[in-house]
Amino acid sequence: MRYLSFLLLAVIFISCKDLDTINILKKGNYRMVLDVQDNEELPFIFEVTSDSTLTIFNADERIDVDEIRYANDSIYIKIPVFQSYFAGVFEGENFSGQYINKTRNRIVPFAATYDKDIRFSPEAAADFDVSGVWEVVFSKGDKNEYIAKGIFEQDGQHVTGTFRTTTGDYRYLEGIVDGSTLRLSTYDGAHAFLFIADLNYNTMEGQFYSGNHWKEPFERVFLGGISCDSEDFYNSEQHVSAIYLPKYNKNKPLYIGFFNTGAYQEALSGYGGIKHCLIPSPKTLVLRDVHDEELEVQVFCDSQSSDSMLSALGY
Repeated sequence: MRYLSFLLLAVIFISCKDLDTINILKKGNYRMVLDVQDNEELPFIFEVTSDSTLTIFNADERIDVDEIRYANDSIYIKIPVFQSYFAGVFEGENFSGQYINKTRNRIVPFAATYDKDIRFSPEAAADFDVSGVWEVVFSKGDKNEYIAKGIFEQDGQHVTGTFRTTTGDYRYLEGIVDGSTLRLSTYDGAHAFLFIADLNYNTMEGQFYSGNHWKEPFERVFLGGISCDSEDFYNSEQHVSAIYLPKYNKNKPLYIGFFNTGAYQEALSGYGGIKHCLIPSPKTLVLRDVHDEELEVQVFCDSQSSDSMLSALGY
């Protein structure tokens, strides 16, 4: 009987010991990193407020998570709304595993480190300030090229902002300027974005990563006119916003349209007259929307010739 009682106590003791080995999240900050292409890392910060709740931070955005499950040394974090979750294994205070997005059928390796609240660790002071509006082009020279507008605020080395496109934006981006390199990232359950760009005064050129399945280049561009007007140069310093266009590809022409141009010169000289700086009037086109995305193009007036300009001046 004594032997049986001792055996029962031993079983209870071992069972309690097994329960004690179940790992849980510690209160405080974690830095999570998703692996993307080119051996780059996509980081974001989250704060654990209890063993079953945490908050993800992206600039001014806050995402509360309250579906966290444990099993021995494993953890499962379900992101609200979206069909995505993190499945990981604890290694002391840290844990790593796979981020799984069922909706898009994607799997991305990740690692989370406890007691870290710095998204990007700078190696050098910021050489540039990217505050303001930047016009950008993604996938320049590619059939998928498109224009976007980068809107950023910089405080010291810390940068927040977004890229706005014709169909939406790239969410709440947060990062740093490290020397002459801009690094921005975000994660909200549906999107995992990383932007890395080289800065050189008024230029920006880099790569955009979406998870570990997609990347595309982007750059900032400037447009300059041929008049003697000092304002005939389009950048963020002169006109609040610069322009981003696809990267130049000599084998694929890029056509840029200027609409409703002209000012007092047009009113004074009329079409065919002499303009400021003796700049000839361009060809004037009329575009009509025929069906869906099809356009009908009609030449209203040909571009002004040098002979007609000389004739108007009496030569």
